[in-house]
Parts: sequence; structure tokens; C-alpha cells
Amino acid sequence: MSRKIKEQYTGGDYDAEIQPSAIEHINKVSDDPEFFESIRELLARYRDYRKFVDTNPSNSEVREHLDKVIKGMEKLKENLDLLPSSFKSHFADIMYFRTGSHETAYLKLSEFKSMLQIYPVYIKAIKNEQYQHKSKSGHSSLLEKKLLSDVSLLIEQSDNNFGLYDSAELAREILVNCKVPYLPGTTEKAREAIREIRDSPHI
Repeated sequence: MSRKIKEQYTGGDYDAEIQPSAIEHINKVSDDPEFFESIRELLARYRDYRKFVDTNPSNSEVREHLDKVIKGMEKLKENLDLLPSSFKSHFADIMYFRTGSHETAYLKLSEFKSMLQIYPVYIKAIKNEQYQHKSKSGHSSLLEKKLLSDVSLLIEQSDNNFGLYDSAELAREILVNCKVPYLPGTTEKAREAIREIRDSPHI
């Protein structure tokens, strides 16, 4: 039996929670409320998009689901073609009371059947063009590197004028204590990740 495709998260949550242990590290940088709110905003945006990415179905799941949609539409059209003339007359009578026209009823039924014939062609084309490649397995840490770079930049722009050497360490400590996953394992790797992000303007 084929699996049901999972519903993708499309936004709406606002999770800007900062754990107490992270607040201690934030206070090492600044006790300015505006700085604290900037950190919260970055975390909320990151968590929202991470949830969107993590619930994105794989290409194989999308292909499987589209195949079911195509088969369902083709089967529905086949069944509609088998409807007896008596049903079409009853359908026309019902639509007449709604629209005031028997002609409109037959036209709408014809348009619906045409849609069921044309849409599977479009869906197949999209499936073959957009979802033919196998999705990459595992997690990408690009979102976490971008967040790390953004928090590091906030620290560098604070009143204490931290440089990258110290800001990378502080940013990593803050985010680790906020339970952000997939972060670089050491401060040196954190600095490398930040340089990678900043040297890539299209990221």
C-alpha cells in the first residue's frame, strides 16, 4: 500500500524562546533589550524555515502522490463517461434550478470532463521535469551556518566591538544553548562556517 504524503508546514508558528543558559551568554555581549530582541527574531525566523524544510516531502514521495492523483483523475473521467443519459438529465434539472439554464449544466459537465482529460497531461509533465531526480539524503546545515553568521554579525555590531574571532565563539555558545541542531562542533569550525557564508554572496 502506498504511503500518504505528509502535509508540509507552511508557516504560522512563532517560536522565539531563548533558554536561560543562552541568556547568560547573550549578557556577555550586551544587556541592550534591542540586541536581545534581534536574537529572538533571528531564532524565530530560523525555526520557522527549518520546520518548513524538514517537512518538505522527498521527490519520490511527490512522484508517488502525483501518480495517485493522475490515476484518480483518469478513473473519475472514465466513470463520468459511463454515466447514463438519465443521470445527465437529472443533473441538468438540478443545475437549471441553480443557474436557470439547461445549457449551462451540460457545458459545466463537459468542461469538468475536459479538465480531467487535460490536467493529467500537465501533471505528468511537471512530475517528469521537476521531480525526476532523487532527493539528497540527510540534513543540510546551511540554515544553521547562516543563522550562526547572522548572530555573529550582530555581536560584531554591538557596542563592545567584538571581532570575528570572539563573535564566532559567542554566537555558537548562544545557539548551542538555544538547542539549535547541526551547528559546527568547535569554535574554529564555526569561524570557518561563517567565512564560508560571508564569502558566498548568493547564499
